Amino acid sequence: MTPTTVTVTSTASAGVGTLLSAILQANVNPGADVIAFDIGSGTREIRVSTALPAITDRVAIDGRTQGGFAGVPLIRINGFEAGAGTSGIVILPGGAGPAVRGVAITQFNGDALRIRANNCRVTGCYVGVLFTGTEELSNAATGSASTAGPGATSSAARGPRRAT
Repeated sequence: MTPTTVTVTSTASAGVGTLLSAILQANVNPGADVIAFDIGSGTREIRVSTALPAITDRVAIDGRTQGGFAGVPLIRINGFEAGAGTSGIVILPGGAGPAVRGVAITQFNGDALRIRANNCRVTGCYVGVLFTGTEELSNAATGSASTAGPGATSSAARGPRRAT
């Protein structure tokens, strides 16, 4: 079955076309979903002002779909305004098999990534660094936290670092 694509078209924190809205849509759609980005082209920052919904279904957040992508994240998910203890991308059991690809996740007061599901993949992400891959903008907690079971892999489990 072909995954359903939900496209983020806005850098706003909430409303139509936002990352928050895309996660909500993907969670209620049964089966695999891809959250794609089409916010003009080039680097874009999504300033999150409240906690994003946890991922509870099979969802791939794919920053590589942003126009102009050439191997370096162009989408930055910035949690500076999200509030105390807020983590960035949270994947709960039931979300087995999701992926996070090609995004920068910075300045959350909690973890950038909190994974509680099996068979997750995190690739090509910058955790706690800007688009350059060299300027640190750490998350307050560990960068990423995982209690996932078998099959979970991450090349972004160390922040601030560039995930390969």
